[in-house]
Amino acid sequence: MKPAAAAAFSGFTFEGRIARKPYWWALLICAALTQVPSETSAWPWTLLAIALQFIVIAYRACLSARRLHDIGLSAWWRSPLLAIQLALALILLLVPKAAMELLLAWLGDPRLPEFVIIGLGGAILLFDGVIGFIPGQQAVNRYGEPPAPGLILGRIFR
Repeated sequence: MKPAAAAAFSGFTFEGRIARKPYWWALLICAALTQVPSETSAWPWTLLAIALQFIVIAYRACLSARRLHDIGLSAWWRSPLLAIQLALALILLLVPKAAMELLLAWLGDPRLPEFVIIGLGGAILLFDGVIGFIPGQQAVNRYGEPPAPGLILGRIFR
């Protein structure tokens, strides 16, 4: 496995650092995995899609933590967004459709939850995008050695 792929798939760990290129590749794969349709009628496939969503959320939290470590910041900067991500996933999973319709009728604007979900999702994507462009620290920091430089695109995505 090439160094970038090995770094991107080095596991569910909050320790260490990850360079920009493997971070972007891993986010791209996570985005592809979340496109698995969750609206199926067969229970085994629905449960598989739900499990996959939570696995991707956990893996993205690990990626963000390691990217923040490369920048020299604590992974706690990602925790509010992780809480929002998990809350949205649980609400969409656990709130029955009838209860959601009653809530929408009570709010008066059926588009309000869509705006909230899109806004919160946009904040998560913005955060993940920003930390993907900030260069990591060149020297050893309190989170470990700098990650090995990538092979593709030279030093653009160190």
